[in-house]
Amino acid sequence: MSRQVEDYIELYPGNWLYNAGVVGLLRVLSNIENSSDYFDLKEDGSFVIRRGLLEKAFQDKKFEKVPLWHYWYLLETSTEECDKKVSNIEDFKNLVFRRVSGRLFAKNGIYQNYYPPIKLNEKPDEKSGLDYFVEYIGLTSGNRVVFHRSILGNSLKCDFCLSTEYKVHTIDGKFLSALMPSFNMPNFYWICSQDGLDRICSLCQFLIIHQHLAFTKIHDGSEIFINAPSFKLMYELNKLVKELYSGKGKSKSVRKILGMTLIEYSRRLWFNLGRWSQMNIEVVIRRGDVIDFYSLPYHTAVLLSDREIASLISSISEDEILDHILNGEYERILDNVYSEMRKHFGNKAKGKKEKIETFKLEKKLKLYSTIKEKSYV
Repeated sequence: MSRQVEDYIELYPGNWLYNAGVVGLLRVLSNIENSSDYFDLKEDGSFVIRRGLLEKAFQDKKFEKVPLWHYWYLLETSTEECDKKVSNIEDFKNLVFRRVSGRLFAKNGIYQNYYPPIKLNEKPDEKSGLDYFVEYIGLTSGNRVVFHRSILGNSLKCDFCLSTEYKVHTIDGKFLSALMPSFNMPNFYWICSQDGLDRICSLCQFLIIHQHLAFTKIHDGSEIFINAPSFKLMYELNKLVKELYSGKGKSKSVRKILGMTLIEYSRRLWFNLGRWSQMNIEVVIRRGDVIDFYSLPYHTAVLLSDREIASLISSISEDEILDHILNGEYERILDNVYSEMRKHFGNKAKGKKEKIETFKLEKKLKLYSTIKEKSYV
């Protein structure tokens, strides 16, 4: 949902695709200097953004030619570490725009039909592809206008934000066909019926073309996005996922990624998820043409959101202990302690010198007693 006042827009969490778009937009805007002065991730879960920040993003320019939104949108999409290599407009065209624009807007791209693919190919005596891209998407002017006001008296409602503020487009197989449902073109990103989703406004279109930026690719090639009932929570949790698990070489199950992310969020920010852990925090998993969802059981999410317990699990730092927690097998924490002690004393009896990590055993016992004390057992 969204609500607009004269100088700011207030957005409320909705479906996962809309939420991912808002989180992706936040990732782009956070690159702009002093951007945090212009938006507020509120405790009630909403996101308030001042129009001044969007105006700054589309008016201020990089290399005196490329608006900040266009620059950071493409740069954040790039999988290459090219930000340090881009020092002028030609670098940006060659290293970023030409590599990224096709993936986004060409035929079979993520957002095909949102932007004309023919304009991605530069021809002599015509505007460059980058120039056309800059002109095509604008805040109040261009072919794709973010704030495209609806005609006076128009009561058609956007099925994403539920607002009648902006001009709406009927969703069909031509518009963002890889993402949207249609009668003739069933898709793999949106699990719902055409009956429940008919129209989308200009603002929501703009938000949704950021959704890919909210996902993190993990070791098995799939992409994940943590969806929650709060934009503040989503933004922080997905930042942590990118920091901890982005790329290859860190083989963790989706279950463990969600569990460890909740632990790190509670531990690092000294923040108790409180009432948010009582609502649905889920992982949206994108594997090629398939979307899956995973969420931790309520009881487990509440436990991992406890600051003291999160800190103990993090300091122990053993996958086996985390598995016991995720499986709800808390008594096995004690089994682990007894096993370590038997191993130590058995080796000692055989004359083998082996140090026992007493601090870890103490923390494991403390973890079990804390879980039991707080009635999680």
